[in-house]
Amino acid sequence: MIVLTELGDKTQIMTIALAARFAQPVTVFLGVLSAFVVIDGLSILLADRLGKRIPTNKVKKVSAIIFIVLGILTLLGII
Repeated sequence: MIVLTELGDKTQIMTIALAARFAQPVTVFLGVLSAFVVIDGLSILLADRLGKRIPTNKVKKVSAIIFIVLGILTLLGII
């Protein structure tokens, strides 16, 4: 699942470049996969702990506001 969630990401391009540079695609793949497992694992643990302390409806509202603001700034060419 980790590979699928990261499909098409910039990290995959970097993984391909590393595999080509070091000519060890299996080793590079295993290193990248283990890094994703650690990062995603920490993200899941952090989200679980924060999810118990922060109400979901407030997270949704703040996320929606940030998304709208970023959309407007993008449309205006500011970012």
